[in-house]
Amino acid sequence: TVLLLQVMNAMDGNTQQRPLLAPFHAVHASSYVNCPRCVVRMAMVLFPEQLLMRDEGGFLPIHIAAAAPVYAVHDLRGEGFSMEDAILDEETGMPIIRKLKETKYTEPSVIDILLSGEASAARERDPNGQLPLHIAIMRGKTLDEGVKALADAYPEALTMPDKHTNLYPFMLAASVGRGRGDCSTIYEMVRAAPDLVKMALDGARDHSSSSVSSSGERIDHHRSSRSSNERSDFLDKSSDCDSPCLDQKPRAKDSKEDL
Repeated sequence: TVLLLQVMNAMDGNTQQRPLLAPFHAVHASSYVNCPRCVVRMAMVLFPEQLLMRDEGGFLPIHIAAAAPVYAVHDLRGEGFSMEDAILDEETGMPIIRKLKETKYTEPSVIDILLSGEASAARERDPNGQLPLHIAIMRGKTLDEGVKALADAYPEALTMPDKHTNLYPFMLAASVGRGRGDCSTIYEMVRAAPDLVKMALDGARDHSSSSVSSSGERIDHHRSSRSSNERSDFLDKSSDCDSPCLDQKPRAKDSKEDL
């Protein structure tokens, strides 16, 4: 198992990013490479201490699995086809389609497998200060791909904002992922933490009220300044009108003396 993981890790190109003298961790490697889920289980059984062991970069296997792509499940049961079900080529007699039966074979995600061995890993933050739940949601993972297992293992994470985006898990689920979020994941995140929605609505309502009051104050200030300007204009006009009237009085007096 370890040799297989070393080869797969080297084929994936991860050895170029790791120091030459860095120790090889089988559980960390199985959490990232595209390998059957049974290999993850075997690595976890052989090296259970690695579930809470950080690699040279400071990451736990749960962090690596949360950030890794979602690989297809490898069906290793050997029940997929038989020669009676195969379609044979008329000329060569070789099977064209070796698997006619479609089987809906599912297995737990890598995150589920890791948490079954050490649930407390869901509480651990990576070197960037992010929780595994935040990492998994930001990478577009859904409930069945480990998000539900992380939320069940550490429910408090549902009410904690992400360190980098300052968004709560249900907000992250609505803003990232395939097709801008998975509806089931968003719904379950909101359903698990309804107080956050109420808090967000109250905050929006308070912000709207403060905006209305501030806009009202601006309107009142504009009206008062406008009225004061109108009064000053009126006084200026009155003073302009008084000056010619004073000039006319002497003229009227002079006209009487002439008479």
